[in-house]
Amino acid sequence: MGMGEFACYAQAIEWNKIKELCPGAASAFVCSLPSGQTEVPQEFAKGAEHGDWEDLSELFEECSLQDDPMDIEQEAESMRDECIAKWKELCVAFTEATTVEGEGLTLWCGHHNHDAEGSRYDDIDGVYFAVEGMYQLTPAGERFKDSIQEKRWTVFG
Repeated sequence: MGMGEFACYAQAIEWNKIKELCPGAASAFVCSLPSGQTEVPQEFAKGAEHGDWEDLSELFEECSLQDDPMDIEQEAESMRDECIAKWKELCVAFTEATTVEGEGLTLWCGHHNHDAEGSRYDDIDGVYFAVEGMYQLTPAGERFKDSIQEKRWTVFG
């Protein structure tokens, strides 16, 4: 099988704009992150992008105050599930906040490491937020087009 680079892109939105549009849901989501986290950790972004939350569970295990390994695992799973629920609530709030004429934008989160998976020329390196509903501008896309930037990167593999 051949190796090569694959072109990727996203209609990216800055976290500050998300907080501006959905202050309550964004704050609740941040409060659900592992203790001491104020930025969305890459483990969360990778889980959101691929639907694999194992790394996020491990991150919460590091924050546990329990002594028993079973209690640590159970507490971590509970905190992880709460974090995922708050993310989903934020996504719903974002769609509602961006709805124009019955159509809203869909928020998602991802992670890209340009050193390991791409190129130093990539627009994205680390956690990023992106939206769907912008490619062919919907009424909501037209309204928020100045807040969204298209970002490009490559993936080698």
